[in-house]
Amino acid sequence: MAAAKPSFHNNRHGYVDRASSTTIQPLPSVDLKFLLTEMWVKDGFSGEVGGMSDPKEDRKRAAPALEGMLQFETGTLGKDEVEALLNTLPLDVTFVDKDDSVKYFSNAEKRIFIRTKAVIGRKVQLCHPQKSVHVVNRIVESFKAGRKDEADFWIQIKNRLILIRYFAVRDKNGEYMGTMEVTQDITDLKKIKGEKRLLDWKD
Repeated sequence: MAAAKPSFHNNRHGYVDRASSTTIQPLPSVDLKFLLTEMWVKDGFSGEVGGMSDPKEDRKRAAPALEGMLQFETGTLGKDEVEALLNTLPLDVTFVDKDDSVKYFSNAEKRIFIRTKAVIGRKVQLCHPQKSVHVVNRIVESFKAGRKDEADFWIQIKNRLILIRYFAVRDKNGEYMGTMEVTQDITDLKKIKGEKRLLDWKD
């Protein structure tokens, strides 16, 4: 059986049911987006209607996945990822904190200067030959005072050119946090000329 057609027709007063002659007043015009936005704001939500995303709930859902992760301004990494990344860098890294104590060193397979865990917590002045301690102190003191931010040295070891660089590590407010030592074998880098744009792997 065919469905009955609606028996309404429109006039200037509203909709009229032909069967009962009853006038039904139309609903007032409503800005649906405004209405939904108002409802979301009152409930503590934010953002444009359409995504319908509650930032608070999003953070709650994401929290379990971020447990044990290190959150940086430019991304999130796990402890194992950070350690592997630092150990993969083609250079040695050592960090001395603001109290002059060795706090960390990268543990790459081929370090230029061998480090052992016994050095952790030791004063940096005790990690260098006595004849060079005055240079170490001058660098650290200049970093702490804000007079300098880096110091570079290079030496020859077994016909290899080794670049040793020291950097002052500071927080967002410029406060001294420690010194980073970066050591790199630049022998092969000095031989680079021109350009290399193609992959030359030989399988």
